[in-house]
Amino acid sequence: MDDLSFSFNQSDVNQIKTHLHDVNTSFDPKLESYVDIELYADKLYKLANRFEVFSDNTLVALLAIYINKDEGNAFITNLSVSEQYARRGIATTLLRQAIDYAKHNELNKILLEVKVENKRAINFYLKHNFSIIKEYDKLTLEYIIK
Repeated sequence: MDDLSFSFNQSDVNQIKTHLHDVNTSFDPKLESYVDIELYADKLYKLANRFEVFSDNTLVALLAIYINKDEGNAFITNLSVSEQYARRGIATTLLRQAIDYAKHNELNKILLEVKVENKRAINFYLKHNFSIIKEYDKLTLEYIIK
């Protein structure tokens, strides 16, 4: 990972949009089938805390998380890695950073939703000690912070 740089909340909205368009087809189903990518990128830029990976000035991986201090939890809304950087441990590193961030902010758990057809994402989160707590057309998973 020597050509990559990790950062926090450094991406601009255009970098986020470009990245989301780049990873669109790696989602199952495609990201564009359930969100407006342009609006979603704006929302992530304005409201989410973002753990990012850049290659040169290109955003190649993103984990976006919302913090709800009142309820003591965080919600992962996006975890995506550009295909050419996949299977290098980047997603795991970003997830660990997010967990550490949640611990530092004294949160109790991290939640997320995954479409039931996205087996790769479900297996990834289960491998990292998330548990399925609700099932419908989306799975809700949680990670209890210790």
